[in-house]
Amino acid sequence: MTTTSTSRRRFLGTAALAGFGTALPALLPKAAYLVASIPPAVLGGAAIAMFGMVAATGIKILQEADLVPMLHHMKVPTLVVCGEFDQATPPALNKQIVDKIPGAKYIELPGCGHCPPLEQPEQFLAAIKEFVGL
Repeated sequence: MTTTSTSRRRFLGTAALAGFGTALPALLPKAAYLVASIPPAVLGGAAIAMFGMVAATGIKILQEADLVPMLHHMKVPTLVVCGEFDQATPPALNKQIVDKIPGAKYIELPGCGHCPPLEQPEQFLAAIKEFVGL
């Protein structure tokens, strides 16, 4: 049995147990790599549109996935940095995450939105440096 067929069987087994919606995010990086390796002239508009639909489906799955019940299993030091005005993952959700992870630390950056590394890079790096002891 080839490595490819073994991987495919493992993926299908996982998908059958957990549901294909759970397994789809694992496929997206592979699909993105394959599509990116095909020249646009060869790929054509229909294939690009199809990939866009697959990516949108993957994003929807990520938006709807609720991993909060599994967070108590985290066994690594965890820092959650959140922007005060983050609407995609608001402070209340981030606080819920921190409450479920043993020993997790929460930092909320005032005046910041969803992307602290871009919006407030100095404060974001300072939070990480403090967390890791630099």
